[in-house]
Amino acid sequence: MDDKEAKALEEEISSYKDRKEYAKCVKRMDERVTETTDPELRAIALMAKSTCAAQMNDLTLAENAAFAIDMEPLSPEMRNYVKLVQADISSLTGQSARAESLLLAIIASEEAHAEQQPDALYAAFVRLGILCVTANRYTAALEHLEKASLLMPDGYLRDDIAIDLAYCLQASGRLDE
Repeated sequence: MDDKEAKALEEEISSYKDRKEYAKCVKRMDERVTETTDPELRAIALMAKSTCAAQMNDLTLAENAAFAIDMEPLSPEMRNYVKLVQADISSLTGQSARAESLLLAIIASEEAHAEQQPDALYAAFVRLGILCVTANRYTAALEHLEKASLLMPDGYLRDDIAIDLAYCLQASGRLDE
């Protein structure tokens, strides 16, 4: 993958998202998918298409884009990012078991535990914790959210995680904590 081209694509995607031009993003990512043969650039474009479609509440389009990504030629690190998007879309479409399975696969991967990909690991723990909160599985949620809070950098979702942790502690009867 050409790093310059990937950076340009990421900047283009960010500009659409910053302006909340999700329909334009979906259309442009369709063009990008047909313009490139690079599997990682195609994956980035399809992930952007999926997340923008989800923002428009077109969950069918979001799911189709996320699961159209050919995982085989991707690097293990890129596969983890694809799985994060697929887990998000699965969660949005009410497929919690599928989302959980994808997140657990990320957590089990060697790449997520490597120094170059800590963000995928804490993102997986955060999302898994939130899935568990939604399912009223507070003990499991606590475990995942605590791991996420140890891994995440300062400021990044720190307050949101603290609120979820407090909620889980309360629901688990651990009021003093």
